[in-house]
Amino acid sequence: MQDDNLSIHDAVYRTELNHHYSDNPLIEAMPACLDEKNFNQHIREEGGLTNALKSMPSIDALDAIDRLKDVFYPLSLTYQLYEHIYVQMRRAYGPRNPLSAEQRRIINQLSQQLKAPQSIAVKQVSGCKTVAPTILVSGEAGVGKSASIKRTLRLFKQVLKHHYYHGELLNTIQVQWLSFDMQATNAKKDFARNFFRELDRVTGTNTTQEFLKSGITYEQMQNAIRLATVKYNIGIIHIDEVQFALNRKKGDKDTPSFPELESLFNKIGVPLILSTTPEALQRFEMLPQESETQRSAGQTSRRLASVAHIKLKQWKLSDRQTQLFFSKHFPASLFDTYPTIDNEFKKTLMILSAGVPDAMSQLAIAFLRNWYKLSLREGQHDWHRLLGKVYVAKLGVWHAALSKLRATYKVGNLPSKSQPRTERTSNVSPESEEALWEEVKRAKPSFNTRPRTTKHRHKAASKVERIDEGGEVIDAESIIVSYQSGQCDV
Repeated sequence: MQDDNLSIHDAVYRTELNHHYSDNPLIEAMPACLDEKNFNQHIREEGGLTNALKSMPSIDALDAIDRLKDVFYPLSLTYQLYEHIYVQMRRAYGPRNPLSAEQRRIINQLSQQLKAPQSIAVKQVSGCKTVAPTILVSGEAGVGKSASIKRTLRLFKQVLKHHYYHGELLNTIQVQWLSFDMQATNAKKDFARNFFRELDRVTGTNTTQEFLKSGITYEQMQNAIRLATVKYNIGIIHIDEVQFALNRKKGDKDTPSFPELESLFNKIGVPLILSTTPEALQRFEMLPQESETQRSAGQTSRRLASVAHIKLKQWKLSDRQTQLFFSKHFPASLFDTYPTIDNEFKKTLMILSAGVPDAMSQLAIAFLRNWYKLSLREGQHDWHRLLGKVYVAKLGVWHAALSKLRATYKVGNLPSKSQPRTERTSNVSPESEEALWEEVKRAKPSFNTRPRTTKHRHKAASKVERIDEGGEVIDAESIIVSYQSGQCDV
């Protein structure tokens, strides 16, 4: 019976055909593996603007626009992530049959280690690997790392309750996955508290009180995490924002290093999913840290992505998911009467957001709210001008970060089978693209947070944000609009 408040589901068993994993309730309670087509159908969050938007009551129209936040477009890399998660979770459960005497021995061993003084070394659980299977997911902030990981994990019911298996009593909880953030503080104990706080939340129990007794040392906390992981049959662990461990300052003994994190789980054979930014990885590779056992920097880097390294990148105009994005947010049937919502508009939106999906979504939704209100009024409206105003109002705090990304971002071109150009740009050939952009730049003042003056200020060449478009170079800052008059709804 499912507990709707805690989302605890009764385990339902299927027949496992692979002889390596048969007769194991933890594995047979896992869902059947999906092929890519079914995976995309399950993970995709459909949505989009309706043609009846303007006939709706205003509050319902704004609600429909806001629901675009929930739209999710799976990438081909997302399915690869799913395959790795499924394989590693099943392999991790292989030697951990809760009905076996070996599993009970492991729990007893870990219980003794939890009660032992910190001077007693933790023994390797027999049959487990010396390297924790690790899936590394990297990408810029806002590119969809956490969303892709968590939506993929949700295809596995998080918490299962086992009662009987093949007529034999089996009273146990199975947490198929656990996801929590790396702490941003310097206290190692906060990592353990984050782990148990999330375990408490998903199981509805008080594991914090059960495992973290008053006066417990950090070494005992490590043993408590291992014992709870085995006792609650956790299949895979996702640690977000792991850059705090990768970029630990030299001499900082309070923040857990990556080797310390890995050693927490390799002794019990539990796979990890780590998500971080490329910048953190780059700094880590330039200044690699070594563990207390003096393992080499090369070994540490190898262990960081021992299973796979999935790199999520900024979107380009030609990407399939970008076309889906525009078809949902700006359906042709709704915007055909607005010739300025065209391919030029799309390219501008992509450049302003630097191809970062979260920035694209926030900018598009804020624009649509304003577009909806203005479109109800009579008269001509400059939608390109509005897009720039919305950028300044909505993404102004993102400007520095997006500017840095735009320095190397290549927006690309529309695919050859894109929707027909509108009347305004239907005759624009590739050779005249530069002339078109010069027109756009003249129409759009530069974004500048300083007081506006009539004096022209030159920027150093190294400071100009540029988008390389084949033979064309676009000054990205020149298409960002800053109007001091007028207001927009963000």
